[in-house]
Amino acid sequence: MRRKISLSLMVLVLILLIVPVLSANAQNNVGTIRGIVYNDLNADGYCVGTGEPGQQGVPVEFVYVASGTTVPLLTGVDGSYGIVSITLGTWRVTVKPPAGWRVTSQATREVTLTDTLPLATGIDFCITQAPASGGGTSPPVLPESGAGIAPGLIAAALMGASLLAAGTGVLLNSRRSSKR
Repeated sequence: MRRKISLSLMVLVLILLIVPVLSANAQNNVGTIRGIVYNDLNADGYCVGTGEPGQQGVPVEFVYVASGTTVPLLTGVDGSYGIVSITLGTWRVTVKPPAGWRVTSQATREVTLTDTLPLATGIDFCITQAPASGGGTSPPVLPESGAGIAPGLIAAALMGASLLAAGTGVLLNSRRSSKR
């Protein structure tokens, strides 16, 4: 009985210690935005999850929409960036690549931080080195998402579905044969 009471008392003390810390953090009304600026090596506009590396030293600008307050930052060694303890509300995040570089994804993203969603991660951008100017036209900038499906991908999906159907047929046929 004493063991249960002492265990209950310890749990109660822990709760009393943790609740004020949690409520103090909730009342701060601050948020965080994090992301990575990738070096889009093949300039296709797709860089998130492709194994392409992050790019160090790229300027990223945060603008608080309500007041116009601007906060500039640079990406770290791995291309990551983050701003913490910022006011909740809508922020405009823009990647500003240095000379000789261009954006291959969406260059500006709006992020809204709220009491229930004070953390925004995955606010990622793709940049690539701009081709040397020789009078030619540069390749078009592609969106990071929302692009059409490549014909090769459709063919691969159909081939996979065909192989799956054939394998299922062979399996069912072998089960029928073994039951006879």
